[in-house]
Amino acid sequence: ESRRMNISVSNLFQGKVIRDGEEKKIDLFTLNLSSSHNFLADSLKWADLQSNLRASASRNFDFSMTTTHSFYKTGRNGRGRRDEFVWNDGFALPRMVNFQLNARVHLAPPPPEEEEKAVQPDTTALADSLESFNIGTDPITEGLRNFKLPWDLTANFTYNINRSDINNVQNRLDMNLAARLEITRNWRIQYSGSFNLLDKVINYQSFNIYRDLHCWEMSFSWGLNPQGYSFFNFEIRIKEPVLRDIKYTRASGSNRVF
Repeated sequence: ESRRMNISVSNLFQGKVIRDGEEKKIDLFTLNLSSSHNFLADSLKWADLQSNLRASASRNFDFSMTTTHSFYKTGRNGRGRRDEFVWNDGFALPRMVNFQLNARVHLAPPPPEEEEKAVQPDTTALADSLESFNIGTDPITEGLRNFKLPWDLTANFTYNINRSDINNVQNRLDMNLAARLEITRNWRIQYSGSFNLLDKVINYQSFNIYRDLHCWEMSFSWGLNPQGYSFFNFEIRIKEPVLRDIKYTRASGSNRVF
């Protein structure tokens, strides 16, 4: 049986910028706090204080921070809680039990419309370029210079501190990568990986090559798991959903790499 009261506070922090004489309001970050109180509990009536801060600096970068704080002192063995507030012996803030920080970075070429805005045509520059145009310019070299491959890269970082046992505080920093490169309209290469940066351990990584064969499609993937075993899978199949069971597959068992 319980009789619980939930308490939460939501904060939205905003700012104002002036561009070209026009004032615009922007959202900076949000901060949310929550806890609860159980009136019928015989001890430890207050639940942990949960805090969440989230900010999006731009569409290519954002981060969030989550913390858990306890109003009570730790147990005698350094774990758990005992029914005694942390400020009973004097001023003290709630005790941090867990902290996690997440950050995401996304890199990619700007959309075509943004490129057009960034580079406005200049008639003067155009006239100068026509005057300096050399009829002997190699068209292949000029084509390669203007050739652009669609690509994107996303990196996610997670840092965590676990203080549930003050005698064994645990820290962990992980990075997840995801990358994509379209060599041509029909060829695509993808990579994904997860790494424990503090222990310098590869959690997982995989490569994938995809080829559009009009009515068919081909894919080849290679992966590596945390135990050091690698595997691959090769497959050609019909793209039509009704006929996707018509395929040729070749896969390997797990081979020890390290």
